[in-house]
Amino acid sequence: NESNSSGGGLYISNQNTDPTFINLSVIGNESDGSGGGIIINGQATPIFDTLIVRDNEANSSGGGIEINNYGTNPIIKNATISDNKAGNDGGGINIRDGVKPTLTNIILASNEGYQGGGISIYGSSTNPILTNITIENNSAYRGGGIFVQYKPKPTFTDISVVNNIASSEGGGIYIQN
Repeated sequence: NESNSSGGGLYISNQNTDPTFINLSVIGNESDGSGGGIIINGQATPIFDTLIVRDNEANSSGGGIEINNYGTNPIIKNATISDNKAGNDGGGINIRDGVKPTLTNIILASNEGYQGGGISIYGSSTNPILTNITIENNSAYRGGGIFVQYKPKPTFTDISVVNNIASSEGGGIYIQN
């Protein structure tokens, strides 16, 4: 699948949009904008349980998944997000602009982005909760595994950051105010 805008595989938007997906695979999609595999925005609150997001590409951000726009609070659990590419932030996942997603039991592996090969977290009102996350073998210019910028307040519990590469700063984790 391909989108000339955003959400190559799946686009979820707008308040009171709260579907539940169980055993979903989003593979081999492209987006000229953000969210090569999935984009979630506009105050949507979907639930994903047992999710595979692989081999997707976004020219902008969120090669695998893009989560943005104030009040967008998805729940993602038991997911493997791998082999995705973003031209900008968040090869695996890009989280920005006042969202509070809950991510549990996630593997982010072999993703590529300019900032945040595995995951990028951006913006002052962005407060993701990340529990039991493995971030491995991702690559980026900054923050090979994790990129954090502009005062977000992520909560990290039981995080493993292994074998990530940055061609500039922060092979594992890059944090900047």
